[in-house]
Amino acid sequence: MTWTTIVDRSTLPLWRPTQTGQATLPKRAASEYTWRSPLAPVAYFALFLSEALVNTLTFGNVNGLFCLAEVGFLALLLRRRDITAGVVLGLTIAIKPILVPLLLLPGVRKQWSTVAVAVALPVCATAIAWPLAADPGHYFVHNLPYSLAVRDYFNSSISGFGVYYDVSPITTLLVRGLLAIAVAVSLWLLWRYYRHQELFFVTTTAGVLLTAEFALSSLGQQYYSMFVFPFLFTIVLKSSVLRNWPAWLAIFAFYSYDTWLLFRFPAFGRNLEYTRTNVGWTLLLIVVCCVLVDRYLAARREGGLTRGIDPIHLAPDFPLRDRNPIRT
Repeated sequence: MTWTTIVDRSTLPLWRPTQTGQATLPKRAASEYTWRSPLAPVAYFALFLSEALVNTLTFGNVNGLFCLAEVGFLALLLRRRDITAGVVLGLTIAIKPILVPLLLLPGVRKQWSTVAVAVALPVCATAIAWPLAADPGHYFVHNLPYSLAVRDYFNSSISGFGVYYDVSPITTLLVRGLLAIAVAVSLWLLWRYYRHQELFFVTTTAGVLLTAEFALSSLGQQYYSMFVFPFLFTIVLKSSVLRNWPAWLAIFAFYSYDTWLLFRFPAFGRNLEYTRTNVGWTLLLIVVCCVLVDRYLAARREGGLTRGIDPIHLAPDFPLRDRNPIRT
C-alpha cells in the first residue's frame, strides 16, 4: 500500500507511509519535495535506524498503524476535512487512547466537528460493545488500575524513573509540575504567535503534546517516540525550533538504537541506558520552551511583538524545492 496525501496548496506535507504503517517521509508539496529530493534518502536512512521503528517492526506492534493514523489525522486537519479527521482520531482512541492529546489541536483551531466526532466514536463503540462483553466490569477492576499504575520496568516516563530509582514522590511530582509548566508556556507561545503558520503550528504542537504525554504520564516507552516523526521534519521549515544542537542531542538520546551498556563500567552504562529516553524527552521539551521564550523576549525588547516572534534573519526553508525533476 502506498498512500500519499497532499494537503494545502503550498505548505502541507506529503507523507508516504509504507506497508507497515510507518510514516516515512514528509514533503511540502509534490511540486517542491518529491521522493527524488535530497531529503528522501536521508529521511529513510534516519528513520529506519531509529529504535522506535526497528522495535515496532521487530515485534509487529500495532503502533505503526497508529502512526499512520496520526499522519492522516494531521493531514486531514490541515485540509479542513473535519469529519474525516475526527473519524480517524476517534478510531485510534477507541482502540488505544495514545493520541488523545491531539484533541487539543482541533479544539484551539475551532474545528468543533472534529472534536465531536473523535469523542463520540469511541463512546458509541463502547456503548455498543458493553452489553456484548462477557465481563465488562473486569475492565474497571483490573485493566484500568493497571494502566494507571506506575510500573518500574519498561517505563521511561518521569514517574517510572522515580519509582525505579526510589526518588521521593514529592520530588518526582515537583519535576513533573515544572516540566508541565514549561509545556504550557510552549503551547501558549505557539498558539499566540504561530497559529497562522498552519503547517508549523500543527506539527510542532502535536510533537510537544505527545512528547509531554510520554514524559509526564504514568507510562512512557521508548518506541512511542515514533509519534514524534512529524515534529522532527519541521527542521526544514524556517521557523523550526529544532535548529540547534541541544534539540538533536535530545532526539539522539531517545531515537538511537545503540546500546549504552558499558562492560568496563556496568553500573554507569546501565544508568545511561535506563535514563536516556527520559532525559531525551525532557530535554527536548525544555529546548522547545527555551527557544520560544528566547524569541518572545527578543521580540519584546525590539518592540516587534506585533509582527510575531520569529527573528528577522532566519535561515530559509531547507532543502530548496526540486529543480527539473527527472520524469519517468
